[in-house]
Amino acid sequence: MVAVNSKNNCPYCEGLHGELARMAGVVGYKDLQAAKTVDDCTAIMGDPAVGYARAFANHHRGGNSENENTKKELKTAYQKVVDTHGPEKAKSVEALCWFLAWGSLGGNTVNGVFFEGDRGSFPIIFAIYYAPLFGVIKGINTALAVMPPMPTIFFQGMGVTLTFA
Repeated sequence: MVAVNSKNNCPYCEGLHGELARMAGVVGYKDLQAAKTVDDCTAIMGDPAVGYARAFANHHRGGNSENENTKKELKTAYQKVVDTHGPEKAKSVEALCWFLAWGSLGGNTVNGVFFEGDRGSFPIIFAIYYAPLFGVIKGINTALAVMPPMPTIFFQGMGVTLTFA
């Protein structure tokens, strides 16, 4: 999550996932947020799924979806996830990357309207609809910043709750 969000520069996502990583005891999450390449991300976390997440962000951000270099990088990184974790987990990782990309696009769109003067009709409608959600995320980010590290069971419980909520 941190690898995708740090590439997309969404303050809501970076704050939320960075604080959750800190609370979960992830070592190197700040290094991951600052990492510049797919190889850096993979090396920091030791998991090709993290490298794939960065390759995904590289490929789908800023009009790179037709770039042959990022396309090849993405395909290679995905195959490493398949080889390491199997095809089902690789599909889950890809789905999570799409979800996170949408979230950061949303956060950046809201910021564009409220803080950068974007006045297009779609961004304004989008911001009006989603601003309350991103306001809640901002509040959660603020609260998480003062929370201590938590045991794994806490995050498993959050996952179950969010799945069925």
